[in-house]
Amino acid sequence: MSEECRVFLAGIIECASKDIASKTIGKKSFLDAYEWIMEDNPNDTYECTFRNLCIILDLDSSYMRKGLIKRINPNNLRYITQEDED
Repeated sequence: MSEECRVFLAGIIECASKDIASKTIGKKSFLDAYEWIMEDNPNDTYECTFRNLCIILDLDSSYMRKGLIKRINPNNLRYITQEDED
């Protein structure tokens, strides 16, 4: 894989990381990023899952996920709770 592709894929992960850490993001955008990061279906054939991008970049998806969860803005946690109640 070219270095350009690796940078591009890493950028996608970084965008999701910024979304979950944002103080001003809306509910839908936060939940989209959060759900994308949290999805961990090894049978998913969609190439652009968080898990698959981590595999391509030779990153441990579980380790990355734990680090990203620590970055969640506390104000956005209410969206996860509301989603569970729906």
